[in-house]
Amino acid sequence: MIARVLVAVDSADDLPLVDAACRIAHEHHAALELVGGIAHAAPTVALVACPRALNHELECYSRALLSEAVDRVPPDMPVVWRHVRGCARRRLLHDADGDETKILLVGRLPWWARGRLRRRISALVMCPETAGAAPEPGVALGDGAGTLA
Repeated sequence: MIARVLVAVDSADDLPLVDAACRIAHEHHAALELVGGIAHAAPTVALVACPRALNHELECYSRALLSEAVDRVPPDMPVVWRHVRGCARRRLLHDADGDETKILLVGRLPWWARGRLRRRISALVMCPETAGAAPEPGVALGDGAGTLA
């Protein structure tokens, strides 16, 4: 039984995941939670631009992106959304606690999700019908994980 569906929204490429999450949440009568990441400028940006202005622009973009993701949710489906500083995908993957009642939807595994972190994630689902997915068959992750397309 799936009780919670979490979606990491870091870029416009993650918006199709919201549609897949809505289908999964509706099918399992699960709670839907959208987590938007607020990017920040790297410290080296101060050498060429105003980091405060750039951080403000990035925050506005992140808030608009999460708002667009919330607008994709059907009006009759309850949804909870929140922002986190930095990468939402990274935050959700690091906070994965092995709870088998939730599904995590992220665009793709980042380069740093290796070894122990990969084994700790119990329910990671990547939807092959989302944009940018490879048409090849999925590869099993093992340790009770979903499929990685």
